[in-house]
Amino acid sequence: SEYIALRHLAEACLEKTGLALPLVVTVDFQMAMGMPFSVMDALALSERLEDDKGKKISCFDVLRSILVLTNSTIRQRKGQWRIYNKIQHEAVAPTLNFNEVYQGAKRTIQPVLASVGAFQEFGGNRELPTNNSFKNNDSNWTKGGSPLFVTNFDNRDFSFATATAPAVFGQATNQNQLINRNVFNSGATSLSGTPYLKSVDIKVPLEDTGTSRGDNVLMTIEINSKSVHQSIAHFAVVRFYDGAVDAYLANNLDWEPFFSTIDINYIQKSIRGQGYGVEDITTIETNVRVGRGKDPSKYKIAVYVLGVTRVGSPTNRMAAIRSVKIIFPESSDFGKGILYRTDQLGNFSKKSDPDTTIFGDYITMGLNGYFYPYRDNDKSSLKTVVGSTYSSTTEWTTATDPTAGELPILQHVTRQMSRMFGVAHNVLSAVIDAKTFDPLAVVTNCAGEKYVIVAAAFDFLRSTVEVELQQIAYGSLQRRDFIFSYFGGGDGDGISSIGSVSGGGSSGGSGGGIPQTLDLLADELFISGGNSVDLGVYARKTWVETEATAFNSARLGGQLASQYTRKNVDEVITGYWDFRRTTMIRSLKNANAPTLGSSVNTSLNVLNSSGQYGLLFGVSGTGRSWIQGGRTDGNVATYDIQLQPSGGNVGIGLPGDAPATERLHVVGNGLFTGNVTAQKGTLSSLDVSGIINMGSNKVATESWVTNNFTPITPSDIRLKDNIIPIENSLDD
Repeated sequence: SEYIALRHLAEACLEKTGLALPLVVTVDFQMAMGMPFSVMDALALSERLEDDKGKKISCFDVLRSILVLTNSTIRQRKGQWRIYNKIQHEAVAPTLNFNEVYQGAKRTIQPVLASVGAFQEFGGNRELPTNNSFKNNDSNWTKGGSPLFVTNFDNRDFSFATATAPAVFGQATNQNQLINRNVFNSGATSLSGTPYLKSVDIKVPLEDTGTSRGDNVLMTIEINSKSVHQSIAHFAVVRFYDGAVDAYLANNLDWEPFFSTIDINYIQKSIRGQGYGVEDITTIETNVRVGRGKDPSKYKIAVYVLGVTRVGSPTNRMAAIRSVKIIFPESSDFGKGILYRTDQLGNFSKKSDPDTTIFGDYITMGLNGYFYPYRDNDKSSLKTVVGSTYSSTTEWTTATDPTAGELPILQHVTRQMSRMFGVAHNVLSAVIDAKTFDPLAVVTNCAGEKYVIVAAAFDFLRSTVEVELQQIAYGSLQRRDFIFSYFGGGDGDGISSIGSVSGGGSSGGSGGGIPQTLDLLADELFISGGNSVDLGVYARKTWVETEATAFNSARLGGQLASQYTRKNVDEVITGYWDFRRTTMIRSLKNANAPTLGSSVNTSLNVLNSSGQYGLLFGVSGTGRSWIQGGRTDGNVATYDIQLQPSGGNVGIGLPGDAPATERLHVVGNGLFTGNVTAQKGTLSSLDVSGIINMGSNKVATESWVTNNFTPITPSDIRLKDNIIPIENSLDD
């Protein structure tokens, strides 16, 4: 999808360890949105998981970025992943005491850090228009025209045996393609006269600092496609002003006030050895200018995919559209990111290298430093959504520092770090007694000092644990916050790039330049009761492939390995699962109807003990859902579905929690294309204004039911209803 919540992104990264454990988060950065909104529910742009060269950012760096953004640590405890904000973690009461040190005791003094910081690395402007490579099929595109544009998608390569033969599809690729077989109407004088597929409107950055001269901006259109020799694919690029069509881009690259198209001619210069398929990447550069007396902020651009022309051979009329991109120039004036820094005011010399994160807020001003405005559509900006409107996050509050008020999250984070390193404190390495061990425990000694566990290795035989402990001590020194644009500096700035316009790829100490998954998290994650291990290798070899011994159980967090949910393995579930928040079952299959005798098109099956028949559920590609009673073993037999067989009513269309007052209670109209039979029943209207249609006759009365009912006309009912004898009438 286009966006993913940070919580779900962390879960997806942790699954790469091979352990499908639930994630528990204790991070209290909140935003006021009518209800509490946690930073872990903020949305990250999926495009941010790649650098500007298309290289995937490793799961290690993605997860590390989330931890830097929230000043958190991660542990595995009691069969769960736990992400804790460090300040919140240190605030809990001690649960582990030690009075004696057995061996290896070592004390190091951590001095005050003169400066701490965090670096939000830009990811570059997001690709335009949204879903420009059709990864999500026609999502964010609108079908229109006459006749209506028809979309088909395929990820297979294809070829043409002759100039007139239809396409032959072959091997699947990782590139989704819009297969365009729509016919372009060459006589159309407007967009409504031919099929079209329209992109979302794109704001032209005419007024953005550093991207234009105020009244003019360069725009590049890049179309990647493939078709057969001597075909023509048609497109339209439309400029809007204040919501109305202002001009069309023509083939001569002029903006015209009348309907014009951009046409791509597919010509194979050498058929021999090349075949009849033509690969094409068309790049068009033009300028978007502000009209005299017009507001530059009201200009937008949209791209329309139109039909295809194939003279003399409609059987292979098609063009595969792989991407349609609009590119505005990047500006070097934005810098490579935003540096948040907090300095301790005093005569201290030791500095901490800033940690890098690929996520952050969108801010419009700095603090105590040079700040250059950048675009809201930078890939690093987190989003919230209300309805269908996405907005960038800007400020947060935290209960750990309520007097700070609303600040960008990384400003909160650097303030937290300055508290943690605002006074000299002890770092202890020792072997201590511990019959049970909790990696999230806060440790205390006989002097009442509190420590957090930085690293540990448990000795089951001797019930001792080798630990590295860091003292919890906060300073109250005066400090000064800085927020400024970062353009790159000398080798001594200590900032590492993960993946962005600032250089792309990983470097420095943030995970290395080699793509890697969380199989390499041994140095970052802590396993309850065990030694350091390669989690991915251990999980595969010890947990899945061999038995669950007591030792292995402890290394997996203190529970039996058989209690862990495994992927691609049938599981027998006893008891129940308690879901603490909204649970979603998503199927990658869409089907308009079930395939009888098979579960190939179903999303969820409730089957009998033999797994051969039961209740089948599915979702169509149009959004409709269906339920079918049937079999999955090749037998095409169907079965009845009984609703409320033991009692209770069924309601359709009832508002809210309103009760159904009859066995079937329908709010709204009903349509029956067959017979309606009532055995010894009464057909009645509770409302005098109710009507019953029977062929061409209408019956409307408050009391029309008799043992032998014969339909009568509306005029009859008006004459014969409410008959009252006339008293004292004249005799014959």
